[in-house]
Amino acid sequence: FPYTTLFRSDQFLGKTNLELETQDTALAAKGASHHATIMQTGRQIEDDEVDTGSNGELRNYHAVKTPVFDSAGKIVGTQGILFDITDRKRAEEVVRQSEEMLKRSQRVAKLGHYVFNAVSGNWVGSEILDDVFGIDAAFKKDDAGWSKLIHSEDRDVMSAYFQDHVLKGHNPFDKEYRDRKSVV
Repeated sequence: FPYTTLFRSDQFLGKTNLELETQDTALAAKGASHHATIMQTGRQIEDDEVDTGSNGELRNYHAVKTPVFDSAGKIVGTQGILFDITDRKRAEEVVRQSEEMLKRSQRVAKLGHYVFNAVSGNWVGSEILDDVFGIDAAFKKDDAGWSKLIHSEDRDVMSAYFQDHVLKGHNPFDKEYRDRKSVV
């Protein structure tokens, strides 16, 4: 949503960023720098900003600042729109913390996870899954690579299960197998 404080033109024309939108001098200086750059280059600037609202709460904004041209095509000023992205930033932080907790939990339990793309035949796994399988980042993570991880005595059964039950039958993968490290 756009910046919630609306101004009449006589309230903002000719005012600096400090007078208009913030008491944060660093943010105001950044805005003034953007204004100067836009006036010189005629190019739009997009940036994320953090500002303290009137109630003291930190707010995140995505700013889109563009040049204003007169009828002759000369740059005569700048204009900007601020989109309040505070809720999105908070949600991103919750997801980041959740992902970190999942990684720590998987590391402790020595359990990993993967996502398989049935169209490409490739999969992406968690770091701990790589550790469990004893593979590195260079390992080719596709159906042929997965097959190499299966113990040789289980490989044919698992390949048939995967092709027939999972891919063709559109069923979740739910079968235990030995990997190549499990039998010494």
